[in-house]
Amino acid sequence: MLPFLLLTVSVIEPCGAWPQLPAASEIPQSQLIDPQEREYYRTVRAVVDWSPAELVKALPELKGLATAQSQEELATLLRKVGENVAAFFRDFPNTTSVEEIRQERFLPHQPMPESQEQTFNYLMLAGPENRPMSGLQEYRTDKKGSRVDLRGMAGTSSILTSRFVSSPIYFHPVHQDGSAFRYLGRQLIDKRETYVAAFAQRPVATRPVEWVANGEKTAAVLLQGVAWIDPTTYQIIRMRTDLLAPRPDIHLERQSTEIHFAEVHLKTLPGAFWLPGEVVVTVNFFGQIYRNTHRYSHFRLFKVETQQIPEAKRE
Repeated sequence: MLPFLLLTVSVIEPCGAWPQLPAASEIPQSQLIDPQEREYYRTVRAVVDWSPAELVKALPELKGLATAQSQEELATLLRKVGENVAAFFRDFPNTTSVEEIRQERFLPHQPMPESQEQTFNYLMLAGPENRPMSGLQEYRTDKKGSRVDLRGMAGTSSILTSRFVSSPIYFHPVHQDGSAFRYLGRQLIDKRETYVAAFAQRPVATRPVEWVANGEKTAAVLLQGVAWIDPTTYQIIRMRTDLLAPRPDIHLERQSTEIHFAEVHLKTLPGAFWLPGEVVVTVNFFGQIYRNTHRYSHFRLFKVETQQIPEAKRE
């Protein structure tokens, strides 16, 4: 039986018990990263330090990037993207969608991966008012709106990833000081001009943090990534995140998440929300390669209707 893995941002959910981990916003800054764990990141050269050649080699999707000659535009870029991200979390309405998932596990000496497909209702709820910067609540429900119990659902040889809607939180003005940023330049993506920015979480100052539980140990895992940004609206339209460094102590060698955002218009609400349309997650965990492809559609407002029962009818 494989151990389980749980992350709290780009989450890999367990096929077993669900540990009750604290929200990053509830943890004192000094306790976010254990000093021992910082050793895994002490000598890391993050994506913000890579040369153009290193960037394209590690991230082939950056082929064709027109490299920035200076960082003069970075401050404006972070300010405008940050304003959009802050407004997103502040104004986000409770929303539901249909989620289709294809889960694959790649095994040595087998030409085709093991695979299975599942469909869920995916619920996205505004964060608690007392923790407005902690991201959204995201989980799966059945047709009746009840939270799905994932224990055993996916089997012991697969993992189930989730919680991608909150991914832009690293660009939130409250969290920007927890990462190093670099303006990489401009790139044409799907016939669309974009600004490209990289980020890497700082081991000492960062928040939020992903938490990984593998059945034996719970650890804080840091990320780095690249965002493609519309130069007119300053909306993030595409994003990729990777581990800041492998974590052999918890048998997590790779976690790559590629998110393509879609412009979503919700009935009765003005404007648009940029939500994940397609997400591909590739994980190397305990020497096994997993790939999950998520597709989201049929976005609509989610309302909980309650009915007051007269005292005389209550048992």
